[in-house]
Amino acid sequence: MWRDGVTSGERERIKAMEREIKELRRANDILKTANAFFAQAALDHELKKETPTLISIGTCVGSS
Repeated sequence: MWRDGVTSGERERIKAMEREIKELRRANDILKTANAFFAQAALDHELKKETPTLISIGTCVGSS
């Protein structure tokens, strides 16, 4: 028994849970970063679809 009233088994369980929390927070940070990366890539893709290229603008202007 520890002085603060926590048994050694409880202390081990707390340490294991703290490690798990640290791991989950790290995984969450990785997922947030990946989400931001893919969201930006999707936005870039949409903008490229909607924005005519210089070649197609020149073709349109030259054909008028």
